[in-house]
Amino acid sequence: MALAVGVPVATYLGSVLSWRPIFMAIAAFGMLGFFGLLFGMREAAKDGGDASAGAALHGLRAILNPKLLGGTLVTVMAYAGSFAAYTYIAPLLVQVTSISMSTVSIFMLIYGVLAAVGSIMGGRMTDRLGADRASLIIVAGIAGVVFGMWLLAYSPVGMAVLVALLGVLSYAAVPALQARLIGIAEVHAPRAHGVAAGLNIAGFNSGIALGSLLGATTIGTVGISFVGLAGAGVAGLGTLVLLVQMSRSRRLDLAVGGHKHDRPRKA
Repeated sequence: MALAVGVPVATYLGSVLSWRPIFMAIAAFGMLGFFGLLFGMREAAKDGGDASAGAALHGLRAILNPKLLGGTLVTVMAYAGSFAAYTYIAPLLVQVTSISMSTVSIFMLIYGVLAAVGSIMGGRMTDRLGADRASLIIVAGIAGVVFGMWLLAYSPVGMAVLVALLGVLSYAAVPALQARLIGIAEVHAPRAHGVAAGLNIAGFNSGIALGSLLGATTIGTVGISFVGLAGAGVAGLGTLVLLVQMSRSRRLDLAVGGHKHDRPRKA
């Protein structure tokens, strides 16, 4: 919610004020959060030394689990694709789509509202379709939307629809990919649900950083109108990785089920 609401609000304020007070406000909120953590969080009871060491070792093994890292890779690619375009959406809309900065602020506000809707929608999709199918639809949707931003970069109406869809899908991905990685942990790294959740959050943030770098590199080489195409490439690759992982998981389930049926039954 902070990202979904804070970005459009800051974009709007930046269009009517200088950027300096916006950054000062961000610093003030950061300081407020620091003191909130410092005085508001109670210290957890400390476990025994052996138990703590064992838990730390188990957590380290879970972090290095190839299945969890593979699931996290999908998160990284999905968000890199989304934020390759979204990080530079304001200059893209102004320089290529040729709309005013005040209109950009409206676009960002719509993005933020629909991001909140997407968070709810992603959870319901995951409940109805399962984490794998929901994640596949959402990641493929992100690839399609940012590809559309390349195709329709000169259309104000088209970009309005695509920015709104990007808000929905980018935040629908949060519960779907989180549930998927925790499901992987249940099978391949029991008692590591917290590690899986942490890896997924790291994947989101790594994807945002990677997407920003990808977008900047694209702008510096071929121009800002191609950030959508670059984002579509990495999100599309994430979709392929997810399909491969789903196929392997399905084959493993069939193999395990077959072995169970091959066991002799007692008379």
